[in-house]
Amino acid sequence: MHDDIDLALGQIRIKFAGGDGGNKGVRSIIETLNSPNFIRIRIGVEKQSNVTQHVLSGFSKKEKRVMEETIEQGVEAVKTIITHGYEKAMNRFNYFKKNDE
Repeated sequence: MHDDIDLALGQIRIKFAGGDGGNKGVRSIIETLNSPNFIRIRIGVEKQSNVTQHVLSGFSKKEKRVMEETIEQGVEAVKTIITHGYEKAMNRFNYFKKNDE
């Protein structure tokens, strides 16, 4: 499970295998495993104009609320992967949308 600036805040995307997408942590996992073949749960944190400042800054109250809900969904995604496999989890969570309340 890792953050992804290319996804909207609160979006979840599950996939199996692939490149690192510029994420150094994912790159390290690929290098350690010597394989890109593992399940990833990407959590959207949304790209801002200054990526470095955005990554190092905290969330607003609204963003925290969205992220708390997203983390709960991420936990459910992990449970679904374990009990039913990643394909069922992809079908359930890859289209989960957050509302803007």
